[in-house]
Amino acid sequence: MSLILVSAITRMFQGLVVSAPTLLVGLLIAGVLRYYLGPADTRRLFGGDSIRGLPQAWLIGMLLPVCSIGVLPILRELHRARVRPGAMTAFALSAPLFNPLSLLYGLTLSRPIVII
Repeated sequence: MSLILVSAITRMFQGLVVSAPTLLVGLLIAGVLRYYLGPADTRRLFGGDSIRGLPQAWLIGMLLPVCSIGVLPILRELHRARVRPGAMTAFALSAPLFNPLSLLYGLTLSRPIVII
């Protein structure tokens, strides 16, 4: 029984170590949004109340190198800045899906037509 417990604790620690860099990148970007831009400029960056908020948030999500774990602190900051829910959803879906690092890694492993 103790072997199972030790294995479970080891796996949880390994998961934390593997996810720490992406979580730190997300925290860094959330800190930039909070302290350097502020809530008003963050809302303006993500389209404000206009119709361009969805494509703008989608484009920002494509350009930031965060994965599904690193996007969580950024979403919390966007919620705090009162960004529209549609823009937050567009950002949350596009950031891990079109991560530039994942796309480059995929291009090195397979033919480009498979990625597109």
